[in-house]
Amino acid sequence: MSTTVLHSLHIRDLALIERAEVRFDSGLNVISGETGGGKSLVVTALELLRGGKASAGLVRHGADELRVDGEFGIGGGERSHAVSELVRESVGVEPEEGLVVVTRIVDRKGRSKVRINGRPSTLGALRELCTWLLEIHGQGESRALMRAEIQAETLDAFAGTTDLRGRFAEALSSARELAVRIESVCDASRERLQRVEFLRFQLAELEDLGLEAGETARLEEEHRVLANLDRLRDRLQDAGDALVDGEPSAGGLISRAERALQDISEIDHGLDEAAELCAELRIQCDEVARIVQSRLADLELEPGRLEQVEERLAAVRSAPARYGPGEDDLLARAVSIRGELDDLDADEQGAGELAEALRAAVAELARIGRRLVRARRKASAPFARAIEAELEALGMPSVRLQVGMADDFAADRVLEESSM
Repeated sequence: MSTTVLHSLHIRDLALIERAEVRFDSGLNVISGETGGGKSLVVTALELLRGGKASAGLVRHGADELRVDGEFGIGGGERSHAVSELVRESVGVEPEEGLVVVTRIVDRKGRSKVRINGRPSTLGALRELCTWLLEIHGQGESRALMRAEIQAETLDAFAGTTDLRGRFAEALSSARELAVRIESVCDASRERLQRVEFLRFQLAELEDLGLEAGETARLEEEHRVLANLDRLRDRLQDAGDALVDGEPSAGGLISRAERALQDISEIDHGLDEAAELCAELRIQCDEVARIVQSRLADLELEPGRLEQVEERLAAVRSAPARYGPGEDDLLARAVSIRGELDDLDADEQGAGELAEALRAAVAELARIGRRLVRARRKASAPFARAIEAELEALGMPSVRLQVGMADDFAADRVLEESSM
C-alpha cells in the first residue's frame, strides 16, 4: 500500500513556541519530554495542518500571526494519484518531485490563510487533501479506518490486489467520463434539435433566394439602364447622328480630310503620317458608330422587366439585414450553416458511438470488478484472522473482526457511487 510521509514540521509563534522545527525520519518517530515541554503543541500544529479549528488565542503573545508548515513526501500508487489530483484541483499545478508543502496561517483576529505548495487555497481544500496526508489518532478514535475507501485499500494491500484495484479505478474513471459526456449530450439534445430547425429554416430561406456571386451588381446595373431608358435612347441617337447620320457628320468630315491628305501626300511625303492617322480616326469613328447602333437596337424594353428587377433587388437587399451587410455575407452564411448542420449531424452520430463505448466500458468494469470482489472475498477470512491475532497479542483475545461485502456486484450501481 502506498504511503505519505511527513518529512518536517515548521512552527512559528504558536502559543508558547516562538520558532521550532521538527524533522522526521522514516519509520517510527517518538517525541518525548517533561510535562509542559510543548509536546501537545506539536499535535495542535498538526491539527491546524489538517484544517482543524483555529482561534486567535493560539497566536503567541506579541506576534501578529502564527504559521505552521508541513512538508510531505508522497509515494507512488493510488494514494499518490489522489493527492496529486487534489493539489491540481486546488492550486492548478502538480506536486513537484513528489513533495507537498501545506501551510496554515492564523492572525490575531482568528482569520485563517491556507497555502498549498506556496499557492493560495481554501480551508475546505486543505481538509480534503490532509485526509490523505495526515491522520491523528487518540484514545477511542481511529477516523481513517471508518472510511470505506481506507478499509478497501487496507484489505487490498493484504490481498495483493492493489494493482487490480488500480485497474478497476481506471476502468471506473473511463466509464464515468463516458457517462458524463452522454448526459451532457442528452441535456443538449433538445437545444440541438431547436438549433437544427432554426438553421434549416435559414438555409431554406437562403436557398430559395438563390443568390449568385456578382448578381447584385448585375441587377443594379440593369436597373440603372431600365430606369433611364428614354434618356439613353435620346443620347445614343444624338451620338449616332453626330458620328455618321448627320449633315455634316464626324465620319463624313474625317473621310473628307483623309481623302485630301492622301491626295497631297503624293506631292509632299511629309504628310504621309497625317494621312495614316486620319485613316485610323475614320476606322475608330466607324467602330464607335457601330457600338452606338448596336446598343440602340438592344434597348428594347421587355414588358414588366423593370418591375421584375426591382422586386429581385428588394429581395436581395432585405436578406442582408438578417444575415449580414452584403452579398458576400449572404453567400458565406449559407456555407457556414451547411457546415454547422454537418457538425450537428456528426454530434448525433457521436452520441450513438458514446453509448456503444459506455456499454463496452461497463462490461469491462464489471469483468474487473468481479475479479476484485472474488479476490477480496478469498482474502477476507485470512485478513480477519491476522488482525484478530494481532489484537490477541495486545490483550484483546475476545475481539472478532468480520469483513462484510455486498452479495452481488452491479457495475451500473458502482458508476453512481463515489467509493469502491
